[in-house]
Amino acid sequence: MKMPHVRQRVWVRGNLGMCRHTVRFDTRYPEDLIRRSVAESLGRIHRPPGRPIVPTPYGRRVPRGIMGVSLLVQGHKLWPHPLVVDELDDDLVIGSFFLQHWYIRLDPRRNRLIVNPRDLVLRA
Repeated sequence: MKMPHVRQRVWVRGNLGMCRHTVRFDTRYPEDLIRRSVAESLGRIHRPPGRPIVPTPYGRRVPRGIMGVSLLVQGHKLWPHPLVVDELDDDLVIGSFFLQHWYIRLDPRRNRLIVNPRDLVLRA
């Protein structure tokens, strides 16, 4: 069974600048991941103590740090905190935890995201 994913070129901003990158929104990955070379061009990588192993569908990767970025998706700003890994096929992967938290749905047939602005509001 093929798992759904959507690939889009979106604006990604770090503390060093902003540019368009290929982002894969993928339910196979639980965590958000960013390629190290992309992370270094966007901003500062925070290196937490210890090195937890992040399981992925294609084996195990060791994160080199974490960073805060913002994405501009369909006119909405989203703020994931991806783990920095050395090898990644795409520039950035947004995983299922983030997608579920903000109720973002995937439409792989049309290669688009379904974002409801009401779901992006924090509630007390």
